[in-house]
Amino acid sequence: MDKLILCQACQKERATLLEVVDNPEYPYHLCEGCHGRLLTFSLRPIEWYHLAVIYSPGHYHLHDDFYDDDGKAAQPEMKVTATKSDCSPRLKDVKGNLSELLDFVTTRWFLEENVMKPFESYDPKQILAQIQKRYEETPFPDVKYRMIELAKVVGPVAGEWIRKLWEEKEEGYEHVIAQVAPYCLPIDEAYNKALLTLRDSEEKFLPFEAHAVLSKFHLVQSLDFIEANCTVFNDQWGRLAASSYPSWDKMKKWLEKGRPLSLIALDTMANCGNQEFSAGFPKYIPKVSNTNLAEVEAVLLQYKEIDSVHRVKLKVTSILENRDRIFE
Repeated sequence: MDKLILCQACQKERATLLEVVDNPEYPYHLCEGCHGRLLTFSLRPIEWYHLAVIYSPGHYHLHDDFYDDDGKAAQPEMKVTATKSDCSPRLKDVKGNLSELLDFVTTRWFLEENVMKPFESYDPKQILAQIQKRYEETPFPDVKYRMIELAKVVGPVAGEWIRKLWEEKEEGYEHVIAQVAPYCLPIDEAYNKALLTLRDSEEKFLPFEAHAVLSKFHLVQSLDFIEANCTVFNDQWGRLAASSYPSWDKMKKWLEKGRPLSLIALDTMANCGNQEFSAGFPKYIPKVSNTNLAEVEAVLLQYKEIDSVHRVKLKVTSILENRDRIFE
């Protein structure tokens, strides 16, 4: 007798169809009804949720172009008839069960603070064991990526696992490993390893990758990295610098050097005083430190005369208007 395989979406009916539309190597196992709803972007919320737990919401037919975070179809090609029992779980429904909580975070596009908070009530060793198991068992890169991200809720207990992942050098995960490293490893070790992940970055991608990786560290060494590696202006450099304890001396030096560093200095100062640049550290609000307040206005106005394009004029005016929140 054939083994009964339940539909991965509804988890009620027998799976009778294999759908290879998103991944020929790992097809969806679906009943006839869910198969039709998948292909018409008309899944019920719980059906979307069950599939997103397995495959992640990054697959095209589960993507947020077609479903919101709770699995409600945004562009259904068929009428979606859903009862209360067809709703996907909410955070309050799953936070008391670690396995269900891990399912839930797998379906999120981003790990926001409210989603991370429930993990604080669990033993870090227990969390680590489960995320390692899921990492090893899933063939899907997005799910693996999310399990690595969760190492930051485990902290130093995940240190050896993060070292092991770095040593294995599995392509595609270097940057997320570097991003969680400051939560799991001694800061100097983590930072040096992070720099190695950026060594082979293409020039056009380096500002984005450097910000993603190094902004989590909040180290002044990142200012030297910017100075040594910046060849063209990109606003990601200013975002990284704002997260790296910029000093007035460094900003003044960059203004004196001219473009692109001078433009990055302006962006850095404009970004300071903004909670957005805490990069996962809620208590860190960047400021330009060790400022000689008596010379700020004169230096900025002098630079505006040298580089008098409209963008620079607007940025200088904004910085001076907000100097109280930017400089300390």
